[in-house]
Amino acid sequence: MRSVRSLTLGAAVLVGLTALSGCTPEPTPSAAPATTAPATAPVTAEATATAEPTAPAPPSVDPAALVWPAEGQGAVGIAAADGTVQVLGQSPNAAGTPVPIASITKVVTALVVLDAHPLADAADPGPTITLGQTDLDITAAVEAEQQFTEPMYDGQQVSLRDALAITLLTSANNYAESAARWAYGSQEAFLAAARGWLDEHGLTSTTLADASGLNPGSASTPAELLRVAALAHADPALAAIAGTASLEQADLGTIANQNVLLGENGVDGLKTGSTSYAGFTLLTSAQRTIGTTPVTLVAVVLGTPSLDARFADTRSLLASAEAALAT
Repeated sequence: MRSVRSLTLGAAVLVGLTALSGCTPEPTPSAAPATTAPATAPVTAEATATAEPTAPAPPSVDPAALVWPAEGQGAVGIAAADGTVQVLGQSPNAAGTPVPIASITKVVTALVVLDAHPLADAADPGPTITLGQTDLDITAAVEAEQQFTEPMYDGQQVSLRDALAITLLTSANNYAESAARWAYGSQEAFLAAARGWLDEHGLTSTTLADASGLNPGSASTPAELLRVAALAHADPALAAIAGTASLEQADLGTIANQNVLLGENGVDGLKTGSTSYAGFTLLTSAQRTIGTTPVTLVAVVLGTPSLDARFADTRSLLASAEAALAT
């Protein structure tokens, strides 16, 4: 069995506010004075109409109250169960220009693969992928670039769930590429499907140039990555996989999640990343309660200078968002 890095459980936060306005009660008709010839007045629509309730006001925070990375950029928001997101704020240097996102790309890859081959839940193994020489060639190419891979062998069979878990937990670049090619038949077909999926969800500033994020052309903006986080969190199977601390896999042994924030102060996902050109990146989701309202916070930091910085910056950003919402 291969050796693995131990997982340090780590943290984040979550928030939200709600407001309701009351309905205007129906007017109560006053009694008419008695007369010798009572007359019946017609009842008009205006006399019986009630006011429509006002929609709940969305939560908001003072952007100045949010703590941004000292180096790099970030964003934070509130994710809804339907995969939509309300952006609470972005760092001042987040100008909307896409930047490389490293292995956060793998979250989009997983969403696109699951769009074609959905899993019922985290317990559903899904279809079986049989790996072959093409997958070994992919592995050799990734290793030639001195990038991380997990072992593969010709004829190996792995469930789709395990392939995605290996992709997301240890960030195995070769499994990400193999899962994408298996799902759509080729890299070209996968990238075309990814573009269609991104357009369908309004992610027009996000581009995939590969399935792993090793290509700097795989890029996005902080605001759009919050939407990606919300969509991932809204998929029960993907959310459960990304929130798994470790997995015993038949061929690889113990697969340990590299996100040290997982389990800390409600953090339940999502994905770490790093390359020489993207810096250290982290996409995070966290459960928090403000007052009596449970909320899912999502946050992203990009271009931070170190592994420790990306985790520290995410802690500070989530904590500041929670404090601002509570205020």
